[in-house]
Amino acid sequence: MTHNMNSSPNGFSIDALVDDLQPVSPISLNHGFAIIAIMTLAALAMVYATIDFRGDVMAGAPAPMFFLRLGMLLLLGTATGIAALSMGRPAIATEKRQSGTIYWKWAVMAALLFPVSAFVTLLVDTNLFMRDFHTVSSVKCLVTSVTASLFIGGAMTLWMRRGAPTNLPLTGMLIGLSAGSLGAAAYSFHCPFNAVAYNGVWFPMAVGISTLIGWLVIPRLIRW
Repeated sequence: MTHNMNSSPNGFSIDALVDDLQPVSPISLNHGFAIIAIMTLAALAMVYATIDFRGDVMAGAPAPMFFLRLGMLLLLGTATGIAALSMGRPAIATEKRQSGTIYWKWAVMAALLFPVSAFVTLLVDTNLFMRDFHTVSSVKCLVTSVTASLFIGGAMTLWMRRGAPTNLPLTGMLIGLSAGSLGAAAYSFHCPFNAVAYNGVWFPMAVGISTLIGWLVIPRLIRW
């Protein structure tokens, strides 16, 4: 009588478990990157179709602050997006040399330049800060940026459901941070304000709202 080495005394069989397994192809990071790019372009098209681009962009001569703001948002959105997608493949996400899971923190630190500069302006010249605060236009900034981020973040979440993230709160936060940054980048093509006070408060607030949503909601949607 042959003894099955893969069976336990109570009849549990490893071979039986293996027979039920189905091979699954690993998720493609390139596919995830393509989804982010497509959804960001869709958000940009939505901004153009609903509220149009700012005048200097349409004229082909954007102000320097536009490039600085856009570049920072794209850098932050891309760095955190790479980190978020990498979380879906733990074998990659745990490698210390994986730039996507390390350098996003530096992008966050760089982006803090805007709110810190706004705070300094408030301390140095309160009247100038309040004049450039533009609270009326802030609603459009927040609503449009967060709405765009929901579309981008939603697509990233659907992609992540096929992965195997091990740190769900961090993954959700990174998705929200990436989507919020890219959604705000799309809105920045319309935003006509260049003042430090405006850029240092309302854009970070929009990104912060998206990040909070990602941290609170997305972990429940990608649990496995």
